[in-house]
Amino acid sequence: NLTPKKSGLTFVSPAANKGIYEKFLYDDLKQKGISIKFVIADIDEIENHAVKNINDENLKFFSGKEALKIGEYLLEIGERKADVIFDIKGSLWYSFRSDIDQEKLFETFYSVLNDDGLIIIDNSKRCFLSFCIYYLFGYVSWYVETSTGFLLNKNKKKNRKFKAYIDSHFEQNEMSFQNEFRDVFDIIVLKKKKLGKDSSH
Repeated sequence: NLTPKKSGLTFVSPAANKGIYEKFLYDDLKQKGISIKFVIADIDEIENHAVKNINDENLKFFSGKEALKIGEYLLEIGERKADVIFDIKGSLWYSFRSDIDQEKLFETFYSVLNDDGLIIIDNSKRCFLSFCIYYLFGYVSWYVETSTGFLLNKNKKKNRKFKAYIDSHFEQNEMSFQNEFRDVFDIIVLKKKKLGKDSSH
């Protein structure tokens, strides 16, 4: 419901690991009759990948390709732009926890998004409680690691230049939804903004 168009979507997950969630999502959308091109990639060579041996022209898997190459593998499937970049605990999360230039990655994602295109990232709020349960009882109740959304907001507070870049290029919205098992999921949706002609980016 977030996307500006309902069919003919190009959907990219640039750090999908085994691609299990992406394959499930692709199958579910296809079953609902939604026309979609789905690109799944990861910088690592993943064994037992969910889509490795599937012959479907609308579901493509690229192994050993980093997220900064997203434009290259879009071209390989005959597309220049993506409608949705799905990056759950993926390339952005990793960039915030390393020396990688996050702004460069966002610039790359921005350049390949269609007008009104979206980046979807995880934004779990249960981190502290999970840590307590894990350390007290050894039980992983939820995501123990900090979410991509938490790291994004933390970086925006710490780095004014980065905050200015994100706020000028994306409309940021926090959202929650429940699945059929009443589990609550928190995400951040970054919607591409159109820039003025005088912008340097």
